[in-house]
Amino acid sequence: VGIVEMGSDRMMGMVELVASHLSPWPESWRMEIRDGADQMRHGNMAELKCGGMLSKIHDRLGELGFVAALRGVTIALKQHPDNLSAQQMHGEILNLGGQFEKAVPVFQDIINRDGGRLDARRGLALAMSRTNRLQEAIIELQVIIAANPDDARALNYMGACQADLGHLQEAERFFQKSTAIDPTDQNTLDNLNRLQDILKNRR
Repeated sequence: VGIVEMGSDRMMGMVELVASHLSPWPESWRMEIRDGADQMRHGNMAELKCGGMLSKIHDRLGELGFVAALRGVTIALKQHPDNLSAQQMHGEILNLGGQFEKAVPVFQDIINRDGGRLDARRGLALAMSRTNRLQEAIIELQVIIAANPDDARALNYMGACQADLGHLQEAERFFQKSTAIDPTDQNTLDNLNRLQDILKNRR
């Protein structure tokens, strides 16, 4: 999740608002969020810390569960409807919950407001690929990869789209690029191993 485009007090208020509706929420995280609010008044390092708080919320979503996470971010968006990072989190929660059709317009709205947000394009590509809009997903992924050739997740998604289209050699190339950049990502490794098994059986 990117750094939010707002002042420190509003930003931290939005983070804490989401946090208050996601439980369990460790007290140590609340203290870290409060510390981040104070430090944000003293320069860029504090902004990075606050961005880390949003990332921590995002990373926690999978274990919190879809309903609790969606409730938290929905309440935050009522308070800050124009906050693009909150909208990004909303879209990613919908993707995590398998609500891909609902996620598509969320990500499209973010891109319409800020076409440079590659995280939104990545989320949109995932949602489109899961709703059989593979060619549209590939267009979004091409934009991401052109801007950042080392985006391992985008390369993995591109490999998956190519595999779904039956372009197995091309898919293998994208999976290999992704694993070269991030050899620890298990999803990409699994994709590559499954694909290579298929290719071996065809030879």
